[in-house]
Formats: sequence, structure tokens, C-alpha cells
Amino acid sequence: MTYQHITTDPAQMGGQPCIRGLRIPVVSVVAMVAEGMAVSEIIDALPDLEAEDASEALHYAAEALRERERPLPPRGVKLLLDNLRVRRRIGRRAAQWASSISSWPNPISSTNPRTARVTAADV
Repeated sequence: MTYQHITTDPAQMGGQPCIRGLRIPVVSVVAMVAEGMAVSEIIDALPDLEAEDASEALHYAAEALRERERPLPPRGVKLLLDNLRVRRRIGRRAAQWASSISSWPNPISSTNPRTARVTAADV
């Protein structure tokens, strides 16, 4: 959605979305509404604003929340990271173990009389 009353300029207000290029951040208008101020009270407090500005600021804030990615709760992130660490640790240990046993002699071989398998042909 395009907004006619909302501008973003990196050189103004640190790049925060503002109303019509004025130094009135959208977050200020939304905070005033959240505090229970009516649009007429907001316009009285900020005379450069128009009713459409306040309405568009609320629409902009709602759209920003809709598009925002929601982070995992801290517990979920901790469990995920712990799981990855355990898998990585197990993976490293398994790789070390596999490389170390590949050099071991085969305990079940036909050349070792103690472990040689007896087949039907041998009987």
C-alpha cells in the first residue's frame, strides 16, 4: 500500500516514518491515540496535522505490524540453539569415532580362527 501522508527520509528524524515530511513521527501520533486522545485533541496539540494524517498514521502502524516477522520466544530460541549445539557435538563425536574405528582390524574375519564364521560349506 502506498501512503501519501507518510514519508521516510534518512536525513530527517533518523529515517523514522514521519507525517508529510514534517518532524512529527508516526509513532508519536500512534502513541497519542494509544493514550486515549481523540483525533481533534491530537490536531489541537499538533496544529500542522490534518485528520487524514492521523488516520493514515494508524493505517501505516497497523500495516507495519502485519508485515513484521514475529521472533521466537526466548525459550524457543534457547531450546533451538541447545538442540543445534547437541547435534553438532554428537555429529563431531560420531565423525571422530567413525574415523578412529576405520583403522581397527575387522574382528570378524575369516583369517581370525577365534571369530571365523562357520558356514554350511565348511561342515
